[in-house]
Amino acid sequence: MASSGKKCANWTNADDEKLLDVLIEQLGQGMVKFDWNAVRAVLRNHGIHKDAAQIKNHFMDLGKKLRAWEFLMGKTGVGVDPNTGAVVVTDDVWDEFLKVSVLIG
Repeated sequence: MASSGKKCANWTNADDEKLLDVLIEQLGQGMVKFDWNAVRAVLRNHGIHKDAAQIKNHFMDLGKKLRAWEFLMGKTGVGVDPNTGAVVVTDDVWDEFLKVSVLIG
C-alpha cells in the first residue's frame, strides 16, 4: 500500500485534555456538529499542531477506547488496582475475553 506522505500524529495526555476541553466548550456554545477547523485553530493557539482530519480521527479513536473501557468495567470480574491504577481481570473472565476476541477478529 502506498504511503500518503502524512505523518501519524502523536497525542499526549495534555493534548487529549485540551482537545476535550475545546469540544466541551463548543457543545456549551450550542454546536450540534463539531467544527474541526475551528478546533484546529484553538489547539494551534495552545501549541498543538494537528490538521482537522487528524483531530477528528483522534476524537473518534478516543470514543472507541471509551466504549471498550465502559464494556470492560461493566463486566463482573474486572476491576482496577487502587495502588497501581492497572486493570485487574480474573483468569476465567480473561479467558472468555480471549475467546471472544478470536471470534470477532
